[in-house]
Amino acid sequence: MKLLISTALAALLTVGGLSGCSADTSAKVPAAKELVGTWAQKAAGYEEGEPVVWKDQTLVIEKSEGQGFGGFKDYHNEGEDPQKEIVNGAVGVDGDIRIVDEDGFFTGRLVDGKILGQYIEVKKGESQVLNVELARQ
Repeated sequence: MKLLISTALAALLTVGGLSGCSADTSAKVPAAKELVGTWAQKAAGYEEGEPVVWKDQTLVIEKSEGQGFGGFKDYHNEGEDPQKEIVNGAVGVDGDIRIVDEDGFFTGRLVDGKILGQYIEVKKGESQVLNVELARQ
C-alpha cells in the first residue's frame, strides 16, 4: 500500500509539473557530475501535523554517470543512533533534480550554487513535507 501511495503521489507531482508553464530554456541544466561532492542539508516543514526542522544532515553524492548519480545521506535524530540511507538521483532535461532514498523523495533545482527543493515522505506515522536547502561543503 505504501508503495502504491508513494507511486501515485510521485506521478501526480510529475504530471503537475508537466502541465504548467514550459521550462525556462535559458536556465543552465547541470550535469550530474557537477553535483558530486558533500552537501550540508537543512530543512523545515511539517511531519504528522507538527513542525519539524532538520539539522546536522549531510548528503554525499559519490558517483555519476550520464545524468544519473548515487550516494548516501547521513543524519542523526535526537535520541536515536546515527542513520545512513542510500540515495539515487537524476537531473532531468529541464534541470529538475530528483533524489529518492529508502522512504521518500526530493525534487528541486540548482539555484545560485545551492540545491533548493522539497522532500516528501508518505508513511503512516511519519508522513512529512519539508522545504530543503543543500549547500556544498
